[in-house]
Amino acid sequence: AMSKGRLEDSEQLLQKALNVSPNFIAAKINLARLALERTSYDRAEQLIGEVLRDYTEADAYLVMGVIKRRRGQYKLAKDYLEKALELEPTSPIARYHLGLVYEFGFKDPSHALRMYEEVLEIPDASSNLRAEAETLIRELRDGQRG
Repeated sequence: AMSKGRLEDSEQLLQKALNVSPNFIAAKINLARLALERTSYDRAEQLIGEVLRDYTEADAYLVMGVIKRRRGQYKLAKDYLEKALELEPTSPIARYHLGLVYEFGFKDPSHALRMYEEVLEIPDASSNLRAEAETLIRELRDGQRG
């Protein structure tokens, strides 16, 4: 996560970009991500809603899926994340969040495990994401043996 000062600087830059070009969807999605970091879910949801009104954008579905998951709206989270995956089938991050929805929302460890394992099969998954997925896999497997 970014430091507080850096967050505010980024937000001001993105807001400027939006003022110049209101349809600059990357800026809107990134502003929504920053709002999500600060748990300003209403603001994040508003920004992503504006993007999704006009564009079919994998990243926007992903961020909306994360917002819904954080709010405990697991059915909606699953729908948004599945749409993100449909648009970007090799997305490791969408799989990771879908895994979290299955594990903690639907209490469905076998589906969660499959998602986390698929994260590891994707070559461009970041090392952080891989480490997270590996930890969750280990915990699930230990729990299943438990």
